[in-house]
Amino acid sequence: MLTKIQTDLTDIVFDANGRTTKLVERVRLALRIDFILALAGSEVSDIEGVSAAGSSPELRRLTPALDADILLSHLPDQQKLPVSPTGIASPVVLTRAALSLIPHQTTVVDCGSFSSPQIAHLKAGEVPGKTITSGEALTEALVNKLFQAGIKLADDIEKEEAGKAQGETLVVLSECIPGGTTTAQAIFMALGINAENLLSSSVPTCNHQQKIDMAKAGLEKAAKRFNLEASAGGETAEIAHHFKSSPLSAIAAVGDPMQAFAVGFITRRHSQSNSNTLTILGGGCQMLAVYALADQIAKNAGQPLSNVLVATTKWVAHDQHAETGKLARLVGAPFVASHFTLKDSAHPGLRAYEDGHVKEGVGAGAAILLANIMCRVEEATILQTIDSFYTALT
Repeated sequence: MLTKIQTDLTDIVFDANGRTTKLVERVRLALRIDFILALAGSEVSDIEGVSAAGSSPELRRLTPALDADILLSHLPDQQKLPVSPTGIASPVVLTRAALSLIPHQTTVVDCGSFSSPQIAHLKAGEVPGKTITSGEALTEALVNKLFQAGIKLADDIEKEEAGKAQGETLVVLSECIPGGTTTAQAIFMALGINAENLLSSSVPTCNHQQKIDMAKAGLEKAAKRFNLEASAGGETAEIAHHFKSSPLSAIAAVGDPMQAFAVGFITRRHSQSNSNTLTILGGGCQMLAVYALADQIAKNAGQPLSNVLVATTKWVAHDQHAETGKLARLVGAPFVASHFTLKDSAHPGLRAYEDGHVKEGVGAGAAILLANIMCRVEEATILQTIDSFYTALT
């Protein structure tokens, strides 16, 4: 019998015809989780104003590796906790604290970062993404390699789960890629999803136009390469038709390495033979883009995506400068958020999340939600644990 909690932090942002509610109820019954962190880098993060996942272009290139090391071990010698340009702490603090309250095992996958973590990890890719304005962010060969790496990990996890009781284990796939909301914006536009001005961001005001302009430039270049008809903004039905029929080509044109790996993982894990498995995509708009890509692949195969839940923080779900609930509806993704607050944190660097700084990353929203609804941990205890980890890391 489940122990009741006084404060249920579940916020159903988009119920997707009742699918979100049903999936959340399944999550409540899980006994443990496999937590996967997919790391990647992109030259997109070098552009000032695009990402708050590091206080400078050079440090943003190091953030994925540092986050992985902090999540599983500690800060490497002479390194500091990643902070935004305004000094706000990386969300890895939230994730590590929440995971300490959950029975779990963690796997880190480097999909192509500028710097690899020191802790033990799987190596899926060697090359970070190029700037999306080139229209050739990744090679088709690299996208396929990462897609196959995702398939392999899904197969390995399926073997480990074989023979276990149904509902015993669920998988959380999270991400860390600075600049990832910009590549997500480009993916939505490539697929013909009208997501302009809807995406949240680690930057407080979201910088919509900067991201849209970069995506348009990349799509124009890609359209010329594929001999597709394109408007000045690169948005035509012909382009959308091309990328819907070949979603992996969209990643190669204007995506990032994390997307290619994650889409391979989801596509394999939620094939017809594995229709009852449950996966949480831990993140906000970046994971809505992964959902959109995987769902398009599934639709192309005549089998729409099912049993995949996107989970984020309230700071993304209710960002006053974005409309992520509307974005989830456009994508058709079950979308839930943790209604957890940091307003009573002892640390200004954490309370600033309430003002729209950073907001999400490293699966923070999903980890907090799971600590609450799966392990019945009260909000006050989660906050105390986060504050303790922050103190130890600063």
